[in-house]
Amino acid sequence: MLTVVLKAIIFVTCGIQLVTTTESDRGLIVNIATTSMIKQATTVPIAEDGTPNLDSIRSKKPFNNVDFVSVDGDYTLQQAYAYDRYTRTIYKNSNFTIELSGPNIWTPLHKGLSKAYVKLSVDWISHNIYWTDPEYKWIMVQSLLGNDTSMYCVLIHDNLHGPQGLALDPIEALLFWSDIGTSTKIEVSSLSGRNRKSLISSNLLNPCSLAADYASRRIYFVDQGRFTLETVTYEGRDRKVVLKKPETKFLDIALFKDYLYVTDWRLRGMYFFNKTNGKELRKSWSERAVRYYGVAVFAPDEQLVPAKAHCPSLGCEHICVTEKDSASCLCKDGYTLDQDMKTCSLNNESLHRALIFSNESSVCIVDIRILTHFAFLPVCILETSGTKYMSMDTDDRQMILANDTAIYWARVDNPELQMLTEITGTISGKFSYDLFNYFHT
Repeated sequence: MLTVVLKAIIFVTCGIQLVTTTESDRGLIVNIATTSMIKQATTVPIAEDGTPNLDSIRSKKPFNNVDFVSVDGDYTLQQAYAYDRYTRTIYKNSNFTIELSGPNIWTPLHKGLSKAYVKLSVDWISHNIYWTDPEYKWIMVQSLLGNDTSMYCVLIHDNLHGPQGLALDPIEALLFWSDIGTSTKIEVSSLSGRNRKSLISSNLLNPCSLAADYASRRIYFVDQGRFTLETVTYEGRDRKVVLKKPETKFLDIALFKDYLYVTDWRLRGMYFFNKTNGKELRKSWSERAVRYYGVAVFAPDEQLVPAKAHCPSLGCEHICVTEKDSASCLCKDGYTLDQDMKTCSLNNESLHRALIFSNESSVCIVDIRILTHFAFLPVCILETSGTKYMSMDTDDRQMILANDTAIYWARVDNPELQMLTEITGTISGKFSYDLFNYFHT
């Protein structure tokens, strides 16, 4: 019988044009599911002041048995995006309208997410989509321009326990997220992942959803564990509880003008609250036969395009992100930014987040997202003899291997087996690598 050794190895590295908007429909995109588990993409028209028109709700059943739980849109591109927990995929709907007048075709944008409560948020200035993944413990960004779906990278991955809630302010070039775990907090960085700092690090239980108020420069968030809807400034000051409803289980939140649109998983409804005092501005939308998931605003006056956008003239080869008065370039995974800070070069490293596994005769590597999507095929990179133990030095991208009598090492990107030491007797027990003290057996 062959002994199979499996190790996880994680490495991370991280052309745009504006389209003139035209006055069109304004409304909410809502993901709902009936009690018979029929999923529907639903829209609710809203007035210029944010008042929902519940007499003009439209629904269409997407293809197959999708399970959309998070949604957002780019009004300039006339596209909607939704995360499907069933296929672990982000889908795109082109030519999207609140009237749902199109063919309702959703095409894959990014495959291989985890089956967690992933949240989406769109930068409509640079036309990028961001998302959190609580199981992979990272925040990612992907360009929405062109047809190359490989234009993505891991933006933030260190010191994250369970990133979940997500909100952007593209005008201020800020990225906000909640991190739920041993030290639950709400953090902020630039849209390029730089200048990261904590906004709130106390009196939080489960802040699962965030929304940014561009006009007042405040973040609104739902804390399921505290049964609260709260707000704080972009600088983390003046924290307030807008309302507390212990009987609810708020799931998602969106904001437009004075309205907060909040979905409730437990009471199966959507609430319409005043963002300042928490009063209901309109009777809740509730159907006992429906569960409400994600909600997002899709409107030209919600996603105002600045007179001058910096990405079109910057000339980024891969991904351009908005900065506060400027823009910067990122490279897709596997590439490194060149000295001109615009072009990207292949860094000659095979995979940056991968599973490495071995049996007695081979060492193979496969994209770590095979854990949630079987579209990734392993590649065997090294032949061995009698391997029974393996450990990893992820900083230097090295494998340390052992059979009964000797210990070897090899680089992931230039796999040539070299002996470290021979052992008198037989190697047995546990085998691990210590970054500072090398290996233990």
